[in-house]
Amino acid sequence: MSQLNNLNCPPSSSGTTGSVLEVTEYPPRTDEETIDLYFSRNEFGAPDITAITISKKRSAIYVTFANESERAKVLREKRHTIRGTLVSVRPVSCVPEDSVDSVDDRSVLVKGIPPGTSRETVSHFLEKLAGPDLAVVGAHTGIDPTSSVLTFDGEISDRVFTTMSQNVSKESFLGTFLTVEQVQKPNAVLVKGIKDEQYFKQKLEYYFESKKSRGGSVKDVVILRNRKAAVVTFQEADVAKRVSENSHTLEGIQLHVSVYYREIGYEEDDDEEDTGDSWTLEFPCDPHIVSFLSERPAQKRRLADNLKPIHGSLPQSWIDVTSNQIRVVADESKRMDRKEKWEKKCAEVVQEFLDRFTSKSVHFPDYVWSRIEEECEVHTIYYQELIDVQAAPASHDVRVTGVEDECQKIFKDFARIQREEKKKSKKEEKEITKVLTDKNKTKLALIESVGVAGVPAGVVVMIRANEGEIEFKGKATLVERAVTKFLDVLTSIKENSIHVTEKHFARILASKGGGEKVRCILKKAGLDVVHEVTGKASECMMRFYSFHPEATEKAAEVIQASLTTQSIPVQKSKLSYLHTDPWETLQENLAKDLCVLMEVTDLRDTKTVAVYGFSDDVKEASKQITVHLGQKTVASETMSILPGQAEYIIKFKVPEIKDLEKKKGVQIMIKKIGELIIQGPTDKIREVESSLTAIVDKIKNKQVAIKQPGMVTSMQSGSGRILLENLEKKNSVYIAIKTAASTTTTSTTASPTPTGSFTTPEGINITLVEGNIEQETADVIVNSIKFDMDLSAGNVSAAIAQVAGPQLQQECTKIGKMSAGEMKKTGGFNLQCKEIYHVVCPDWEPGKEQTLSSLMSQCLAQAHQDGVSSIAFPTIGTGNLKFPKEVVADVMFKETVQFSANNSQTKVKDIRFVLYPQDAQSITSFKMKLLEVQGRPKTVRMRRRVAKPNTPGLTLKSISATCTETDYHGVTIQVQQGDLTKDKVDVIVNTSDDKLNFGKLGDHIVQEGGQSIKDECDQHAGNVQKGQIIVTGAGKLPFKKVYHMILTHKNLIHQSVEKCCELAEKFRCSSISFPAIGTGNANVPVAESAKETIDGILGFVEKTKPPHLRRIRLTIFDQRQVGQFHSELRCRGTAPVTGAAAGISIKSEKPNFMELSCNAVTVQVKQGNVMDDTVDIIVNTVDSQLNMGVLGAHLVKAGGDDINKELQTKKRHAQKGAVLDTTPGTLPFKRIYHVVIPPANQIHRSIQQCLTLAEKFKCSSIAFPAIGTGKAHVDPAECAKEMLGGIFQTLQENRMQNLKAICVTVFDRGQIPMFIDEARAQSSGTGVVTRGTRIGRRQTMRQRQNLTALQRVILDIYGASEKVAKTDKDIAAFIQQNTQKETIQLKGQKLTQADISEIRDLEVERGVTITIDTNASTIVIVGCSMDVSPTVNTIYKIIHKKIEDRAEEEKATGLQRNVQWCWIAAADQSREPFDKMTNYRVEMAHRAKKGSVVYEIEGSKCRLDFSTMTETDCSDGVITQVIREVKDHSVPAHWSPQPRDNNIPRVVHLVNIKAGDQEFDKVAGQFNAAFDADTVPRKKITQLIRIQNPDLYKQYKTYSDKLKRENQGVNNEMSLFHGTSEDKCDYINHQGFNRSFSGLNVGAIYGKGVYFAKNATYSADPKYCTPNTAGEQFMFVAKVLVGSYTKGDPKMLTPPPKDPQRPLVTYNSVVDNDQTPTIFVIFFDAQAYPEYLIKFQS
Repeated sequence: MSQLNNLNCPPSSSGTTGSVLEVTEYPPRTDEETIDLYFSRNEFGAPDITAITISKKRSAIYVTFANESERAKVLREKRHTIRGTLVSVRPVSCVPEDSVDSVDDRSVLVKGIPPGTSRETVSHFLEKLAGPDLAVVGAHTGIDPTSSVLTFDGEISDRVFTTMSQNVSKESFLGTFLTVEQVQKPNAVLVKGIKDEQYFKQKLEYYFESKKSRGGSVKDVVILRNRKAAVVTFQEADVAKRVSENSHTLEGIQLHVSVYYREIGYEEDDDEEDTGDSWTLEFPCDPHIVSFLSERPAQKRRLADNLKPIHGSLPQSWIDVTSNQIRVVADESKRMDRKEKWEKKCAEVVQEFLDRFTSKSVHFPDYVWSRIEEECEVHTIYYQELIDVQAAPASHDVRVTGVEDECQKIFKDFARIQREEKKKSKKEEKEITKVLTDKNKTKLALIESVGVAGVPAGVVVMIRANEGEIEFKGKATLVERAVTKFLDVLTSIKENSIHVTEKHFARILASKGGGEKVRCILKKAGLDVVHEVTGKASECMMRFYSFHPEATEKAAEVIQASLTTQSIPVQKSKLSYLHTDPWETLQENLAKDLCVLMEVTDLRDTKTVAVYGFSDDVKEASKQITVHLGQKTVASETMSILPGQAEYIIKFKVPEIKDLEKKKGVQIMIKKIGELIIQGPTDKIREVESSLTAIVDKIKNKQVAIKQPGMVTSMQSGSGRILLENLEKKNSVYIAIKTAASTTTTSTTASPTPTGSFTTPEGINITLVEGNIEQETADVIVNSIKFDMDLSAGNVSAAIAQVAGPQLQQECTKIGKMSAGEMKKTGGFNLQCKEIYHVVCPDWEPGKEQTLSSLMSQCLAQAHQDGVSSIAFPTIGTGNLKFPKEVVADVMFKETVQFSANNSQTKVKDIRFVLYPQDAQSITSFKMKLLEVQGRPKTVRMRRRVAKPNTPGLTLKSISATCTETDYHGVTIQVQQGDLTKDKVDVIVNTSDDKLNFGKLGDHIVQEGGQSIKDECDQHAGNVQKGQIIVTGAGKLPFKKVYHMILTHKNLIHQSVEKCCELAEKFRCSSISFPAIGTGNANVPVAESAKETIDGILGFVEKTKPPHLRRIRLTIFDQRQVGQFHSELRCRGTAPVTGAAAGISIKSEKPNFMELSCNAVTVQVKQGNVMDDTVDIIVNTVDSQLNMGVLGAHLVKAGGDDINKELQTKKRHAQKGAVLDTTPGTLPFKRIYHVVIPPANQIHRSIQQCLTLAEKFKCSSIAFPAIGTGKAHVDPAECAKEMLGGIFQTLQENRMQNLKAICVTVFDRGQIPMFIDEARAQSSGTGVVTRGTRIGRRQTMRQRQNLTALQRVILDIYGASEKVAKTDKDIAAFIQQNTQKETIQLKGQKLTQADISEIRDLEVERGVTITIDTNASTIVIVGCSMDVSPTVNTIYKIIHKKIEDRAEEEKATGLQRNVQWCWIAAADQSREPFDKMTNYRVEMAHRAKKGSVVYEIEGSKCRLDFSTMTETDCSDGVITQVIREVKDHSVPAHWSPQPRDNNIPRVVHLVNIKAGDQEFDKVAGQFNAAFDADTVPRKKITQLIRIQNPDLYKQYKTYSDKLKRENQGVNNEMSLFHGTSEDKCDYINHQGFNRSFSGLNVGAIYGKGVYFAKNATYSADPKYCTPNTAGEQFMFVAKVLVGSYTKGDPKMLTPPPKDPQRPLVTYNSVVDNDQTPTIFVIFFDAQAYPEYLIKFQS
């Protein structure tokens, strides 16, 4: 046995020898918790279990105990029953090594299948729950018909199995619920069709180990009892699967081999036809026991096992509940005995089996019944395999049926319960005493002081707070109620606490006197509160208890306020008093009488007595101490000096100050703000003052203003700064560097840029200004502020506060909170304005524009009342408040114009709207509104489509070129391009008309799925309603159903889509796919189809929250249409937080400082010296030759030359962007990372490399400088974007385990705002700046100009007179030595204003002065030597780039005359042209046969795909259709592109010309001129239409060319009028003027041709221009080729000849008067073209 038990035990298991139990034959669903609960019971002595291992492979559970003695506790019990099943328990030495199970990842065990259910039905159900990618390929059934193993065609991952398990438990199957379990990989096969002969078992073993069978090593062969099948078990599981997949023949017999699953066994053919000599026995049984056994398969198996030794078995119908009998049959193949002998043995076995069971009914009295019912439920749940407990509440009887031993245990339990309840019922009337304990004596004291209300009469409650006890006396039932009431009172006590960390206060509060003092203070304050103090000697926790929460809060406030401390300085002459006995006695008395503590502390050369305690006691103690010491009153005097003098004294005069303190017995404190504080006796202070004055007088001061170009930056952070530090040490001076506004005007300015203006009729100038509002100069500046008046909460208010100074926030705080729609005034402080108007605007939602309108009105009215002349507004609400830009522009202009109209005499004449330069959308919106107010045509048109409101809860999961996927309330909604019949869904949708005629899609579905689909649909013919959904089968297609939508109008799409979804949900379909509904035969526009379909889907999901329909697709076949569906769905969704903003939050912000957090890592952006940071790693920059800059020189100087020596050894690795690490020398860092400066757009990679290295080597912090902004001249704004982008990208993609802090420390004060702005942009997700564009660069330059262009550096030098003078000379020499001047000759190259502005931007970027003389054609650059040369190179590059740009622009202009690319507006399908340069770049890419091209529109990157002719906005995924038009020069250039129908140009295109357009004004002027001349009242033009008929126009041009050849030098063409009736307008538009209608109105007076008038008044006559019923008249403005003319005659059919001798040379037209003609008649249709149609009224 010991050898068997140690089989397969690993060597490492020796430590647990003798401490493991093996449990087998346990009931199904036995888990670790069940085993643990059973074996750790108190009946076994609660043994210590250390591990439980379930091995399905061995069908065993291994329980490991702490030691042998713990296991022995369990082994004392001989029988073990778990959940009603008698289990086998045996000791083993260890857990076998091969107990780890191998799970079959393609099969599952399904349990609980209703009897009679086909495996096909079960397979269909499981396939639906497993998902679309898995299908059942096999089903295996065993002994139990309610269980089956299903095999799938793919791997069942853990996620899929978990989902399947959850779905099975939630969804009913044929009225019941199934369960699924994992199965082990089968290592055996079931072989059917074997021979019944003696050695066939060995033959099977030989065969399956041979190569022919493709088998392997056989572990065991078992011949089943029917002798027709065998189970062959292999050593390896994979062999069984391989063998089952092949055919097998043995000795001419075809073997049927299949995988054998031990979880279900094999159902043998027990019910074979009984032959005449079959042996069958029937045994009568108790009906209750029969019923019990029939429901428990485990008991059947136990009896069957008992019958095996005597060759008996149980048939399928082994038990009969009708006749109450058990049936046993003999195994014919193994009959060895005579029938009588077998029957006797069988009877003994069955009787022995039945003797184990019993059934008994017991009656119980009323008082115990409730407990008995509970016990019955417990036993039914936990012992269902062994017993059956049936309770009859009406009669109070309980019948117990089952295993006799278990039944007896239950009867014992019932008897015990009956005794307990009987005893309890007697005790209830007895007097008892019950004692509770509570450690919180303070709470008990509080209850003791007020008592316990609501205690039942007859119960005495005694609270002994000091002992922590509560005693209750009375009847048992009443005592229990009293205890419950007391506990309610106890839990109602409220608590508050204060944490005292000052050790002296902690000692006082913990003392007895301190406790009494606290009670007195609380009582004096009228607070019904008790308290307790807990904690250490150094700190304590004081808790307050009361029934009123406000009392505990007040108590904490009172006690905290009463604790105080006071310091008493001891004069030097009195220091000896502190070492005498009277002083010790005084301390003791004060501590005893006043509850205070005292401590003597050293302060330089004197001492201070600190008194701690309650305020009144401290005051009294201080008084007594002062009297005791007998001190004179200590005086204090402050001397004011310059801050620079204070710094100089601290640096160079501290020893002298200390000597003075010792001599005079005073204390002198030096404050850097410029104060010398002297404390001591009054007479000594006077003496010290004179000595200090002498010291200060010797400190001379000189200010040196540095104005030279480039020196400002140099003195702040470059080589000039190093010079100043050296001069301080060398000359013993202190130099303060100050930045001040320059008093001289430089060549660059930081003033905001006006971008447009409009003057109202009342003389008020409305100006659009691009810039920052805090830099505006105006009488009033308007500020948008939060309701709590916190200026730091908004972008605009924070910028205003930074410039205005702290006084502004103080005044705002005094105002207090404001509500939305309010306006308050404050002073302007440091801003360039008199006052600030603060307004509170609400968050955007529809209707809130009224509040914005009210705020504008209030501000303008207040400005009028205050009599100011100028006011500047920001774009209120367009930032964090999310107001639409167009709405804000509309409201602000509307209110301003209205104010102007109502206040013509106002002094407010200058109203400015200040637009933030980086907010391109706001700028465009305000420009468009300005053009509208000016009444001019809009030359700026937004490329953006009108934004649809987001659908709350609709989240964009993924966006790609081919698919858009969203999530809405757990339902996946997808748009994709493809074939609907190839979709993997349950249901597809088709469309049909009310005659059941299919379109292209329907025909395709029938072609793929078969005619049965159409035939089934046609059965509904004659009974079809609009909007109906017809459901048919899917034929050969792999769908459950096809839904046919009866669509007759686009308005039905929404509700029809909802109906389809509702049907799919009703029939528990998980997925459905829709086409582009109605875009075929129904002619529904694609945009409307997309909108209505998605509205229907979202409406359905919102209303029903479907539990079954979890995926809805829109599968669009036409590539030209799918883009619109993508766009519609994407516009509705909200993108998840991704990219730079995801997980980034701002923790704190101060001037020149911001702290952020990303994935538990702190990121600081600040101004300062990176060498001062306390970090593990510091980053330095070097060039590719490993030359260090300013920072590197400081590092080597402070840390030693070893840094540079080690760096030089790594020269071969010095590639751009590389990170080289070295020792820090003597510096307090772990390492120094030297970054070889990369190209600007690669900085982020070096940042990521540094962070990765720091994390790898377990560093917790790293500090970066502004990489590349020194000698490498990287744009600071781009550097900020690259660095912070690299940091946050790394933190989002990698979870840092070690790195917890990152610092970006910027030395240059002028650069830090750009880093702060970029950090803010990254946190809000808006950190997207166009890289490399001229606009972005100019904006960056303006930001820098705002900070540094108007600055100069003032050096404040302090020191001895001669030292100051020498320092001044050294600085002047440095400046002269480092200044350079260069001149560039333009050589005739002309610069535009834009060119000049871009060159001037270099002044701030490079710190130089640039003078541009356009007359002399020179550019002069003056600055530091290191800055001038690169500036000259850059200017040459700019000039060369300008030449190339202008050449390219000329090409673009020429190209646009021939080719125009346009985008199609979704709203009205109109064509909008690309701008000139974009048009050029797109056309060049098209001609180069590129697949796509990327360009920028309004700051957003767009990608145009030439294969689909679609433009995708890369920022939001919106897709727009585009078209390429080759211009036709045979038609006028100002014509609009001719629309196309089915890719064929329209014959006639009528273009409506809007009033106010230049074209409208020209035609209207020509029309009205005749009315003005003839003094006839003008007509009102209601519509002007341009007629574009290319074919007609080309005929006209051909005739025109003919006349030009005939009449050289003659103006052949005139613009004339032709009045007509409304019904003839369309004919003329298409066919032109037809002389067949001549004379119809008034007769052919001058010939039978078409008549035109020179003056509109003539043609307007109702005789010719017949009004319609609405009084409208119609007149054409025509181009007419009059050529040479003569007077006409009524009989003329053609013009007469000019010379009778030459009859073929005729006049071209005839007139009413050949000298002054007003009427012209033509005779050929191509001789006139209808250019415009005017609709007018009187």
